[in-house]
Formats: sequence, C-alpha cells, structure tokens
Amino acid sequence: MAKVPTASEGEVREPGGDAGTSGPRGRTVQRAVLAALGRPPGLFSVSVRPLWGDHHRVNVLVGADALSARIAHSFFVETDATGHIHASTPRITRLYA
Repeated sequence: MAKVPTASEGEVREPGGDAGTSGPRGRTVQRAVLAALGRPPGLFSVSVRPLWGDHHRVNVLVGADALSARIAHSFFVETDATGHIHASTPRITRLYA
C-alpha cells in the first residue's frame, strides 16, 4: 500500500480529493489558522467546513496517513467575506514554529 505524504510547506490539502474548503474563502481561512497556530509536526490536512453565514468549523489533522490522522486542533471561527478571521473559539494561539 502506498504511503500518503504529509502536507509539505505551503501546501494544505484534504485526503481523498475532498476539497474540505468553501472555495477561496476556505483557503484563506486555512492559511490564517496555520499562520496563527504554526505548522504542527506531521500535519496531514486542514479542513474548513462552512456552517452558516461567515461561521466555519476548522479542524487541523495530524498523522502519517488517512488511517492514523487525528484532529489535533479544532476551532469555530467567524470571518469576513474574504475569509480573514475576526473571532475564534477557542482562541488560536501560536504553538508551533
């Protein structure tokens, strides 16, 4: 079985071809979360799911592959129309370099 590589620097992806984002706004949210949090070791993907209006659920998954991936961080975020984060629960703090 082929091993799926973890996300490389500057790349944020969803396993299985599922975009896991709400278009350009979702990609902006992904980048903003990683910029604030840092890149966790073994980053597998960052999933941004639209909820309602400008509210999203963001899950940061780590693991070597889809079978071992787990949610390391989860945030409920409120954004503007372009995807810039205005509020987050819990607060996103820098944990990684």
